[in-house]
Amino acid sequence: MKHIVSFSGGLGSAEALKQTVDKYGKDNVIALFADVKGSGLSHNWSFPAIDNLLHERFGGESRDLYRFMWELSSCLEIPVQRLEDGRTVFRVMADNKAFRVWSGGVFVHKCSEQLKRLVIKKWILNSGLQAGQYDMVLGFGWDEQHRLKNAQGFWQRELGWPIQVTAPLMADSCDTTRWLTEAGIGISSSYTDLFEHDNCNGGCIAAGLAHFANLYLKRRDVYQYW
Repeated sequence: MKHIVSFSGGLGSAEALKQTVDKYGKDNVIALFADVKGSGLSHNWSFPAIDNLLHERFGGESRDLYRFMWELSSCLEIPVQRLEDGRTVFRVMADNKAFRVWSGGVFVHKCSEQLKRLVIKKWILNSGLQAGQYDMVLGFGWDEQHRLKNAQGFWQRELGWPIQVTAPLMADSCDTTRWLTEAGIGISSSYTDLFEHDNCNGGCIAAGLAHFANLYLKRRDVYQYW
């Protein structure tokens, strides 16, 4: 049985990855990182050279999140496979004419769906793994039962079988920070800069006004890019 961990680079998914490796062994764990950087570059801005320059500097995740993932991968001795759709979050929002849509009684954030979940789905379907040979592990916390329930429904619909989806996060962020510190791994600066989470270099459009106010104060250049 393989255990597929959706590893975003945040503290929750880092904890989920460590617990899964500790429980099942690194040879039975697959860590997948769906990157939103979009190196295919499908913006429609006026000056392609400037577009490339800005996107390379500010697009995708924070550079410190990439550093955190590399260090954790080395510490746990498990490769993190980077996946990518090729589009940017801006292209996805333009294609859908919205950043979220109402579907099935819930709001669906199209960037997360198309640049993360569906990219991981494609990898699974092309991996050769058959139903019953794997389960899914997510980094949801104790207060996100609703997200876990929605995720279970999503993966069962998309993969076509009653897959087990778990979220083993039992320790709080202080416990996670403690073992990371003991391992010599510094947490991503998004947390020390007091962002709600470490997505899209602090520019997640679904994070709310307070999040963007913090982006304005802490990462003015990223704020201006958005």
